[in-house]
Amino acid sequence: MKRLMIVVPAYNEEEALPKTLDVLDGVLSDLIETNKVDKASKIVIVNDGSADKTWSIIEDAAAKMTTFLVLILVVTMDTKMPLLLA
Repeated sequence: MKRLMIVVPAYNEEEALPKTLDVLDGVLSDLIETNKVDKASKIVIVNDGSADKTWSIIEDAAAKMTTFLVLILVVTMDTKMPLLLA
């Protein structure tokens, strides 16, 4: 079965991130439950040095949902670098 990795770059996304992660978790959970993707599938959140509450939101979501894998960039990169690193 195929493993799906959904990459979400996040830089100062405290307003949009909670709803985005909730929706993506629901979609991925449905795909896993219906055997369309492997149980090892993940949502990869790349935090690109956010200065707002993005990291706190990611921590809360990762504690509640098993589908998340988090990458942290210490230094802010250009807009394409988080996707390349993931």
